[in-house]
Amino acid sequence: MWEITGTLVVMAEVKIPLRKLPEEDHPKLVHEVYKTLVSPKESALGKDFGKKAVGEVDTYFAGQIVVLKETEANHFTLSCMKEVILAFGLGDVMFIGAVEGCISRVIFVARSQNFGRVAVVLQMETPEDAVKVREKIGHNKNQCKSESQEKSSSTSSNQSVIMKLTNLLSPPSKPETTPPKDSQQVGYYEVVESSDEDNWYEPTLDRDTVQTPVTAKISTTSVPDIQAQIEAEINYILTTEDTYVKLLNTLEERRKDLAANSDTPKFVIKWLSQLFRQVKSLETTHESLLQSLVEAKYDITKFSEAFVIHEKQFRFYVYYIENIPTVERILNSEDCSPYFKEKMPELREKLRQPRLRLNHYVLMLESLYKKVDSQNQTALQKAIDMCKSYLKEADQALFLSTIKNCPSSMQKSTWGNLIHMSELQLVSSPDLPRKYFTLVLFEKKLLLARGDRDDLEFVRCFPLDEIILNTNIRGLIFSFAVNNGEGNLANKIYAFKAKNVKAQHEWVVKLKEAINTVKITLVRSNTRVSFGASTASKLRRKLATPRIKITNPTENDSESDDDVCASKQYWINRRKNKYKKFSSNRELKTFHTKISGSLSDGEETSNIRHGMAPLTVWSFFQKFEVVYKLLRRDSGESSKSTDFGWVSDEKNYGPNMNVVELNYIEGLREQLGRLLDPNVAKPPKQIQKDLRRIYQLHIEKIKPAFDEVEAMELETEFLRTITRHGEDISSVYCDFLINRCTYHDEILDMCLEDKCIKPIDHFLKYCTNVILMQEDRGFDDALINTAAEVLHHTITAANNYLMAECINNVPFALSTCEPILLVSKMKVKIDNRSKNECQVVLVKDQLFILEIVPPLYNYICTLRLDSVSLGPMTNRFQFELELSVSSAVRRTYSFRAQNEQIVLQWTNEIRRILFSQAENLKKSVQQRLDEAPTLQVGVHNLHLDVARSPSMPKKNSFFHVDLKETNL
Repeated sequence: MWEITGTLVVMAEVKIPLRKLPEEDHPKLVHEVYKTLVSPKESALGKDFGKKAVGEVDTYFAGQIVVLKETEANHFTLSCMKEVILAFGLGDVMFIGAVEGCISRVIFVARSQNFGRVAVVLQMETPEDAVKVREKIGHNKNQCKSESQEKSSSTSSNQSVIMKLTNLLSPPSKPETTPPKDSQQVGYYEVVESSDEDNWYEPTLDRDTVQTPVTAKISTTSVPDIQAQIEAEINYILTTEDTYVKLLNTLEERRKDLAANSDTPKFVIKWLSQLFRQVKSLETTHESLLQSLVEAKYDITKFSEAFVIHEKQFRFYVYYIENIPTVERILNSEDCSPYFKEKMPELREKLRQPRLRLNHYVLMLESLYKKVDSQNQTALQKAIDMCKSYLKEADQALFLSTIKNCPSSMQKSTWGNLIHMSELQLVSSPDLPRKYFTLVLFEKKLLLARGDRDDLEFVRCFPLDEIILNTNIRGLIFSFAVNNGEGNLANKIYAFKAKNVKAQHEWVVKLKEAINTVKITLVRSNTRVSFGASTASKLRRKLATPRIKITNPTENDSESDDDVCASKQYWINRRKNKYKKFSSNRELKTFHTKISGSLSDGEETSNIRHGMAPLTVWSFFQKFEVVYKLLRRDSGESSKSTDFGWVSDEKNYGPNMNVVELNYIEGLREQLGRLLDPNVAKPPKQIQKDLRRIYQLHIEKIKPAFDEVEAMELETEFLRTITRHGEDISSVYCDFLINRCTYHDEILDMCLEDKCIKPIDHFLKYCTNVILMQEDRGFDDALINTAAEVLHHTITAANNYLMAECINNVPFALSTCEPILLVSKMKVKIDNRSKNECQVVLVKDQLFILEIVPPLYNYICTLRLDSVSLGPMTNRFQFELELSVSSAVRRTYSFRAQNEQIVLQWTNEIRRILFSQAENLKKSVQQRLDEAPTLQVGVHNLHLDVARSPSMPKKNSFFHVDLKETNL
């Protein structure tokens, strides 16, 4: 391959749209760009031209030896010490030529991924090398020139250079219109389509409330003076601590007075617990802390330990700061605001003090840190780090609460810590407008939002394990591809432009580190975070294992000897490599699967062994279908817990949850202990592993959280624990539900169903408790809603995994589908062509028709509900869907169910989805019309919503115009 060596003089972003200018003007313009870069005073067009024509200048590699190399046909790279600086193709080169007065220099302008449009000046070793570069790139560039460039050049050849530059570089004139209120609140700006405008403004900077660790400074002050300064610092901390404890005492007394006073309005008593949440806990903590600080006095080591021993109690600050948005809403509400302004005008300021106190500790301890010796600095640094960690965690929780319009399916508590954020220009996207957005990088998610840090509006969220970073080269632009689950990344590429090279490089480095960290975590973890082909094939092989055909139970509940012997021998051969011993003398019975979820006595039983792989968790445990619908608040379900008696029966779980949790842990410990006995039949190893993980989760995280709080705070701590450990709970129980359904028939044949049902019963207790608390406290409590999202997500993830692994020949990724709503067996007719009995699955906006091929299912087709309509009801056991194939062709799908109740359930759900889609369409159309530009014609307004047709090339000027209102 061809390559040549030279020295990089300068590299800079160019804003001049050379492709829109005649080629005879290119040399003069590029020469002026060169003068602006090298000697701005010599530019003939003045400083204004330099500001408009030249953007960011990158001098990081200036003066270093670089290699210009042809990597493949018509593609080149510019590299320094094996690090690629620039990559471009010959078709991207717009100009290449010599520099006037220096024949050994070459300047060329090209399009690139990391700069957009970039000018590069190279100093070659000899004039002959400069000629070689111009001939190599210039000759091929002419061959790669497109017809559109020639046409653009010929049509604009008669215009002068200065006039053309004035028109292209000046900002476009805009009519004086009043922007919509929504856009004023969000705070983002339109970006010029050509991306030549550079109207940059200062992005929202990260407000580092946590300061960096201080370093000790050598002081020349005498020892007595230093000791006096240390004592003064400690006395100041003790004085402020005493004042702070008195403030907390005052707040607690206010709460008690409001609760005991009969004149207190009901709307105040209703929000009293939310308004003074965690005040009592903070009061107790700081009374103990003050006593420890007074006892330590001037002993720096004991003084630092006083903070460290209260480390667990300092977590109350996180809970208190999380509640700040709720407190603000209460104080600003129409009912409470006049009352508190009249009765307690100082309440708002007093409630702000705990938020500021944590930051005061950091500042005061750091000030003391500078004055003590190195031996005491180590002990004091522990206290500083503790305060900083809780301050960072509290700010993180408060920041997440400011993100608006976040979908309920997105669990903000599992995003991880905030790593980096700034405001960037979106220059390329498959489905978003080219505007300024706030990009926020968390440990596990990349958030795209609009607005500033204190008022963010959710736009898009990308998991880091689905992101592939495309651009690793220094510049202004960086891009990444999002895996859409279908193996096609080309149409999911997002490109952002930073303010300068340093900001771009910082984003590239931090994104790369975060993505690598997530990938390492996924490799080391045992959780199912994705549904790869290898895992799918393994599970399919397990599910495709031959099933034992067991006859229906007879009146005397017995089996023939042949069936028993065949069943024994089959399981002995299958499991001899997995288990140490298996009792061949154990009698097998006919097993019945309880349809209620729990296998307690006295419930109605039904033999649902059908030899099919489970599509959902409630294929075997039907209670999950009930709690799944009750937890899903966005579905429009009108069902209540009172409609299901077994849900209301769990109302006594809340007050006794500590005892129930302890009994559950003891039961798991006994069960795991019995697994060590070689003479006992054991469940599959995957079930054993899940049981150990569940036991470890409850003994290390959930039970200690319950032990730290009082009985009156137990229900709140229960919700907080589910939210805080939501990722662990969802991962562990999701794996258990998947494996429990996968090995369901095997567990039944081994008589182990009673030993593998405790986690299911306990998880159902969690679900029912959250449902009852939702109905008791209302659906506006953010903590309850977050806990419900965690539990709902656990069942959703298990369902999606089971469905993805049980269906063959699917042309897209089923694991990315919306939650499953309904699953039923029906007879399907497509345009009066009858099919055998099929399995029909309804998700949020799609309907899948599956062929039953035991033990799995074969994919037949998908109906998108945004293109179907409900047909006439021919009879009570049948309903029809009409699919619009084209404007003149409609296809009819007829579904016949086993009973009338199934038909009613399906038609109601489909009607609800169609109505929801229609409402969303109305809102989007209304929003689009409200944001349309307005033309002022006399005293009348004409609202025009202009959108270019996708089928038309950009050079045409034809538009579709929608008229909203006209009074002409």
